[in-house]
Amino acid sequence: MSKAKGSILVGAVKALRQRKEEALAVLPESMHRYLTDRILMADWYPQEDLLALIRALMKIIPGDPDQVLRGMGAATARELGDGVYSNLMTNSGSASTTFALWSSMHDSGTLKSRRDAKTKEIVFELVDFGSPSAEMCAITGAFIQESVRMSGHTGTVQKTSCVLDGGACCRWTTS
Repeated sequence: MSKAKGSILVGAVKALRQRKEEALAVLPESMHRYLTDRILMADWYPQEDLLALIRALMKIIPGDPDQVLRGMGAATARELGDGVYSNLMTNSGSASTTFALWSSMHDSGTLKSRRDAKTKEIVFELVDFGSPSAEMCAITGAFIQESVRMSGHTGTVQKTSCVLDGGACCRWTTS
């Protein structure tokens, strides 16, 4: 079972706690503890729990679901980049920064990066992630985009492959 660090669960938990009554109605009873228990930033939690928290948020936050997910990914990059992992944003380029942030938050999957010799684009590939989902793909793409931006690079990030569509890995390229 793959796991996620408490540091990435805490944003979803805070948002759900702000709308506790709605959250209680959409969360499975086994997840209600997240509305009262303390989330320890350095502890590991089941990735499936993170996904359940995200899906509950999607049911109670108004707006376009894709925009909400992208907002979560960007907010996660900013929170981590401004907080305990801020030194990673200043110590290296976008590819290694994003890899380091991903690796610090997930015990499953490897986020690899390389520069394409022909196009000069930075290519990010997420391989062997234990809990792929449409929600995590959208959040990860926005996380990569914001991490790249925070590292001082301009350009956009495009998703070019996905395991959910039969790809060997999830792949994003920067331009």
